[in-house]
Amino acid sequence: MSRPTTVEHPLASLRRHADLGRQQLAAHLQSRGLKFSPALLEKLERGERTFTDLHHRRLFEATGICPGWLANPDGPIHTADGHPYTPGEFERWIQWGDLAPTESPGPGTGTLSYGGRALGPHYRQGCCPAAHDLLNHGPLAAPDLPEQQLKAAQRQSRQLGLAAKRARVVDLARGAAMTVTQIEDEDTLLKLMAAIRRVVPSARPRQSPEDEALQREHDLLWESLATKPPSSAAKPSSHPTTGKAPAPARPRPRSKRPK
Repeated sequence: MSRPTTVEHPLASLRRHADLGRQQLAAHLQSRGLKFSPALLEKLERGERTFTDLHHRRLFEATGICPGWLANPDGPIHTADGHPYTPGEFERWIQWGDLAPTESPGPGTGTLSYGGRALGPHYRQGCCPAAHDLLNHGPLAAPDLPEQQLKAAQRQSRQLGLAAKRARVVDLARGAAMTVTQIEDEDTLLKLMAAIRRVVPSARPRQSPEDEALQREHDLLWESLATKPPSSAAKPSSHPTTGKAPAPARPRPRSKRPK
């Protein structure tokens, strides 16, 4: 029997540093349209459900936590822009998260600053979100812009974020397409097809010229089998003069052998 681990789950650590219970965190996530219940949070913390990249992404967007730290908590817990995570950072994210982004050089560093501050000491490429993600979701100070320009900046920010997500999906789809060619299990292929049609109902298959030629050959073969005339041996021929079919031949009586 394995001994219970004493390592704190990243999600439990996030709640502790944000000073939130499961009910409070679930209510906050649900207010942002995310399907997180207290029961789901408990199962994730206990390891009864897989803590996936999608969970990391949704928690980053809702709380400001670094998604890379959630995936690999090998250092101090920190925000998406590299600052130590505290209840104040959580409130800061909630307060400024929906405002338009600003981008300016940090004081004397030449780096980007978000919401009037430079990147924190824990910011690392490959762990923390890239610049377009921070500009799209980060807790940013309200810029001094007219309302029309503010809305245009918000629109541009959303478009940049969507463009980055589309590019990521295309890259994943290309990688998945290369993997699909190695799947030998028919049930797995059928489940994958059903999942794609459920998520993207408008998706249509695109065949290569070789596949199209093979499909045409297959269709022609089945058409030729469907239109093939019945065999002449199936129906007995009629008599040339009377027009009647010949009577079936009677079996010859078996001769009795002498005893």
